[in-house]
Order: sequence, then C-alpha cells, then structure tokens
Amino acid sequence: MSTDWYLQDVRYFSGYENSEISEAFGSFDEFLAQSPETYKVFINDKLVEKTIIIQSESDYNKRRILFKKDDVLWGDLITHDNEKWLVTERPFFNKIHSKSKMALCTNVLSFEVDGEREIVGWTDFNQPIYSDEPNIVTIEFPCVVEDASDLKSNNEEEVNLPNGDMALIISYTDSEQITEDREFSMFNQTYRISGIDKSKTKDSLGVLKLVVKRVQSN
Repeated sequence: MSTDWYLQDVRYFSGYENSEISEAFGSFDEFLAQSPETYKVFINDKLVEKTIIIQSESDYNKRRILFKKDDVLWGDLITHDNEKWLVTERPFFNKIHSKSKMALCTNVLSFEVDGEREIVGWTDFNQPIYSDEPNIVTIEFPCVVEDASDLKSNNEEEVNLPNGDMALIISYTDSEQITEDREFSMFNQTYRISGIDKSKTKDSLGVLKLVVKRVQSN
C-alpha cells in the first residue's frame, strides 16, 4: 500500500462517500499497524500511549506526523525517543486522518518560584504550622529555539534583531511566569522576554512565540 495515498487531499463526488470514508478509516488503521514509520509516543507526559506516523523532513529537527483525529492537538508535547517534540502546526483532518508537524525542543525555559511551604504541624485550633524553610519550585517549559536569522514578520520579511537575541516557541500557556520583561537564564546568559506572539493560538490551544533579548551585563 502506497504511503503517498495518505498524504493526498481526500475528495469524493459520488453518492458513496460514507462507504468510501469508512473503508479509508480501516485502511489507515491497517497502515498504522504495518508502517515502519509507526511509533508509540506519549502526549504531554501522560501515561497513555498514542500510535502515530512520524516522517522525516529536510530539516532534521522537524517531522511530519499523521494520526487519528484528536489523538494529537495543536501545541501538544510529544515524547519520542526520550526527546520532547512540540506540535507547531494546527492539525488538519482530511476525513481519514489528521496531519501536522512537530519540532524538536532543544532547550527548556525554566523559572524558580516560591512554592507552598511544608506543613510541619497543627495549632490547638487546627490551623497549619508551616516550615520556616523556603520551598523553591522549578517551573519548566520545553521550547524550540530559533535564532534571529530564522525570524520573519507576518509579511515574510526578515526581522532585524540584535546579535544574540532569539525566539522561543512553547506550548500555549496562561502561566503568570510568561510575561513581558520577565528575565531568565539560558546558554549561560541572562535573557528578557521582550514580546509574546499569540497569533498561532486558538481556544487555549497552539503555540506561543517569545521574542527574547539578551540582557547586557554591566
């Protein structure tokens, strides 16, 4: 069975569309079961496995993926071969299977914040007594890193950014850590979030592109 068949747009013009689509669903299940490009992956660190097709692209850090409808969502993090991959394109369902693209997360955006202190006892009035020791919690966002040369504006013109600046692509989040002017460390340098592009998000799905600037040391 030809792999290329699954990459074509599906068009039906007769009165037997439902029958044809039903048969095509079965064919895709067969393809998933037999293809050498089939992999078992985990989505967003959940313990339930999903079966998807992963195909190479000219860019080694990017892959095309085929999967059953709603098995993978826009902005999901896929664990494949012990690496994190970010679903960067909104999935398209062609009435047989969904397809999208994913990119390798080459770094992790992390912040250390104060977490809840440990409860070490209770008062006579049943109120908690908290430890005096601070509880530092690390919040992590696996990210795709793009340097300034990869950035383009909405009209496909190159964006001029100072040397050392870059963009980070992360899963959609409403975390209070992802705000403009927030500083963080990466590559042994300090960076500041200077812009947040939400154009590739919808209904709390998708990806955020963070434009980050290197903070010059005094």
